[in-house]
Amino acid sequence: MSTLESSVSIGPDSKFYKMKQLVNAIQLYFQTKREDTAMVINMHLQSLSVTIDLSIFDPHSTIAPQFFVSLYELMNKMEQRSSFAWNCVDVLSNICRNPPARQALIHTYQFVPSLSRLLSDQLSNEKKIRLLRLMQDLTCGIKISWQIPHLPHLMVTLSEWIENSNEEIITLSMGILVNLCYKNLPAIYTLLGNVDVKKILQICSAMSVGLLSLLLESGFISTKKLRISA
Repeated sequence: MSTLESSVSIGPDSKFYKMKQLVNAIQLYFQTKREDTAMVINMHLQSLSVTIDLSIFDPHSTIAPQFFVSLYELMNKMEQRSSFAWNCVDVLSNICRNPPARQALIHTYQFVPSLSRLLSDQLSNEKKIRLLRLMQDLTCGIKISWQIPHLPHLMVTLSEWIENSNEEIITLSMGILVNLCYKNLPAIYTLLGNVDVKKILQICSAMSVGLLSLLLESGFISTKKLRISA
């Protein structure tokens, strides 16, 4: 039986039923753009964001591929200020509490570019922190072998927040930059090509953050250059 056939047979008594209903609602919304369907999507997203049975997100279940792909498509096609946006963030944050599912989000479904679209200076600090915590989870161990969409925007925004934000936002932004650059030369080249690295490194030096050590170990900066720029 195929994944599609298996997922169609999921009934109301199944623990995967809400996921199936969400998949169906997303596909219907793409076809109709009806407001009542959008309300159904948000209802299911809100429910899944607080579910305590994290096993429903296991990546090897029959519904998981459809569920993750539908969520990915929703995030890529929605407007940045869509009513779906922060419900999707909350669902992804809950999924990350299931370690195998989090690994699937990082290495298979790659939600970081979609989340990067949500970054904006107009966000409240509370929303910045919610988004950054999720992105830190989804960049831990990430492998970047080429330029991914929105990476320059992500790095520029993070660097600006490092220079001008509160301590928690600075720490989270630094952590994401470290995750992105760790053993990922394309990310390091993007950072060096789009960001005033001297300012960031000075802050890293003051806070003893790993990005400084990472760039030193990679040979992209020297301690001599760092002393001159300080």
